[in-house]
Amino acid sequence: MAGSPAIGADSSVVFGSYDGSVYCLRDVQSRDLTPPTTPIVNVTETLLPLDEPIEASWSASDPDTMVAEYMYAVGTAPEETDVLWWTSAGIETSAVIDDLNLVSGQTYYVLVKARNPSRRWSEIGVSEPILISSAASSNLIGDIKGLADNEEVTLESKVVTAVFSDCFFIEETNRASGIRCVEADSGLAAGDIVDINGILNTVNGEKVISGASHTYMGHTDVPSVLGLCGNAAFSNSFCPLGLLVKVWGKVITPGATCCTINTGAGGIRPAGEAVGIEVWADVADAGENATIAATGIICREVVGDQVVTVVRVPETGEVVVVD
Repeated sequence: MAGSPAIGADSSVVFGSYDGSVYCLRDVQSRDLTPPTTPIVNVTETLLPLDEPIEASWSASDPDTMVAEYMYAVGTAPEETDVLWWTSAGIETSAVIDDLNLVSGQTYYVLVKARNPSRRWSEIGVSEPILISSAASSNLIGDIKGLADNEEVTLESKVVTAVFSDCFFIEETNRASGIRCVEADSGLAAGDIVDINGILNTVNGEKVISGASHTYMGHTDVPSVLGLCGNAAFSNSFCPLGLLVKVWGKVITPGATCCTINTGAGGIRPAGEAVGIEVWADVADAGENATIAATGIICREVVGDQVVTVVRVPETGEVVVVD
């Protein structure tokens, strides 16, 4: 070899020899002087529960040859790789990215770049922002009710137990827990099976799903009514709010569309007039001291300037005067 070799733009090596000739060595694949296109990156969820992995997919192409390798990373900004450094995916176009130290309330991005056989790298493609929710990936109403307010929540295949003009109620088929879904004029009926999405909030001491929207999935039987006696309606160990229940008690404050019954437990009527549970229904036949059994949803409502425990009796419920 006569003199130092030169590197060409296409990665060729050019050198001269002592016989006066000039030689050029080139990998035929290295003639691709253009990088692949910027990868398009998609994620399956943009609101991700804290305990779930990030699932991402991507695609890119090379107009001259092929994509020989993809690499991905995760960061807290579109240009950062501070959560997961560049990791080779080979020629795979998707990955389930787990074992990450993600933080609730933080936004993350998946970054992807592609190279061709000439080792020319594309621009970096970036996913939509992924917000990490503190919600566990649970489909149980009881677990959802334990979350902080203002969390977006989703529940699947829950049974509607009662429908009112301003809301409807769903519960588990085993009657473990129920919840109010605030959606007016939903068009639903008791027994409908629905998927629910909305924002969890506490209203009058009761966990509710505000701004609820539903997807109808089918119809089934309504879960059996849960009987509540005495202190059960105000238990600290079991929260019956949102459930379809039957309560019994003696009328202590009669009325045409509402009465208060004494179940032998707490609950205060406005202005402290009486202790008991309000029954919202047609109770004109229930005079003072009459014993009634009411079937409806137990919940919290504001009456006057106080929050009271109420059994809202839907069209599918009933009030029976026992004596």
